[in-house]
Amino acid sequence: MNRFQEVYEYSLRRFLNSQENQDKTEIDFINQEIPKTEKLIQQIKGFTDNDLKKEILEKKEYEYFKRLGPETEGYEGALNDLIRTHKEINSNKLAEYKGQIQEYNFKLQRLKGNNRDEKPLDLSMAIGTEKIIYLKELGILDYLLEFEPFRTSTNSLATAISAITGIHQETAQSYLNPITNPTAGQKNNPLNSTKKVEKIKQTLINLGFNPIK
Repeated sequence: MNRFQEVYEYSLRRFLNSQENQDKTEIDFINQEIPKTEKLIQQIKGFTDNDLKKEILEKKEYEYFKRLGPETEGYEGALNDLIRTHKEINSNKLAEYKGQIQEYNFKLQRLKGNNRDEKPLDLSMAIGTEKIIYLKELGILDYLLEFEPFRTSTNSLATAISAITGIHQETAQSYLNPITNPTAGQKNNPLNSTKKVEKIKQTLINLGFNPIK
C-alpha cells in the first residue's frame, strides 16, 4: 500500500466515523478533499521568490540569517541557495498534489460507475451564463480563443458559441466581451458570479472532471 492510500484510508475512516458525517459517503469525502488539495496547489503556484525569502527568514532554523544581516559576506548567496532548495521542494509538492487530484478523480469515477442506480445528471436546462461558465471551466472557450478568427473577433466567437449553446448571438457577445477583454465593462461577465462558478466546478468534479487552472 502506497503512502497516499494509507493516508486516504485513515482520513476516510475518520470522516465516516465522525458524528456529523453519519449520512455521508466516500463520494462526499472525496468531494471535500479535492477542493482542499486544489487550494494547496494554488497556494504553491502563487509563491514568489519574495514569499519564499520571507518564509525562510521566519523559520526558527534559519534565525542565524537575521543575526548575520544582508551586509555579511556570502549572505545573499546562501539565502538564494535556500530559496532554490525550497522552490524544488514546492515543485515536488505540486507534483504530489496533482497526483492526489488524479487519484481522487479515479476513485470518484470508479465509485460513480459502481452506483448503477444513480440517475444520470441532466444539465440541459442550464441558463446562458451557466453555459458560458461550463465552456470556460471545460477549457473549450480557451481552446477556441487560440484560433483565428476567434482570437481577434469576439463577434465571430459569439456566433460560434450561439450555435453550440442556443444563446442568442448578441447575448453571447455581451457575456464574452468582458471575458476576452479585461478593459471592457465587467457587468455582464458570467465569471464574476463566484457562487455560480463554484457550483459548476463542483458539478464537473462530481462528473469526474477536475477543472484545474
